[in-house]
Amino acid sequence: MKAVILLISLISFQVVFAQYYVRTKKNIGVYSTYNFGQDRVLQPSVQVGVCSQFGRHFIPEIGATFVSVNQDATFRSLNTGLQYRTRLLKIHERKRGAKCKFELLDLFVAPEYFYTSNESFRFAKNTYALRYGLAIHHFESGGSKRSRAWLTKLEAYHRTYFGEISSGRREFGIALRIQHFKTYDFLR
Repeated sequence: MKAVILLISLISFQVVFAQYYVRTKKNIGVYSTYNFGQDRVLQPSVQVGVCSQFGRHFIPEIGATFVSVNQDATFRSLNTGLQYRTRLLKIHERKRGAKCKFELLDLFVAPEYFYTSNESFRFAKNTYALRYGLAIHHFESGGSKRSRAWLTKLEAYHRTYFGEISSGRREFGIALRIQHFKTYDFLR
């Protein structure tokens, strides 16, 4: 009888103090990109902005582009885009303790729109671009709040511009995207 009471009390304490966090759909992220200009007219530039993930595949983003002119950061344009991503494969899968850890390789494509009010950069006021490339991010199984709340992605991409003046211009770049997801304790 004492063994049954002891067993029930041990199980009830495990359930009371257990925590398993799950992501909600609410999230916000920031991104920063560095573009290597491949044309004489395109100077290296930096983009910063905010993003939010909808579902598994779509990430709308809005930001601003700055270029370096005579060692000063000068505002060039406002930009918006809708990134579509899909998983390609898992790499470097390993088990550490009770958790599985691996990196995911994603393929993405993002149509973009740039609004430039300054003609000195030789861009059309309404410039469109297509950005595509590969992204890698870390995944960790388990229900800890730390592993569920934050997501960091590193992207390498190629961008082609379309428009009246900037048609056919290309650039390569790298991006860092950090997203924070709201979580809740599933067991409470």
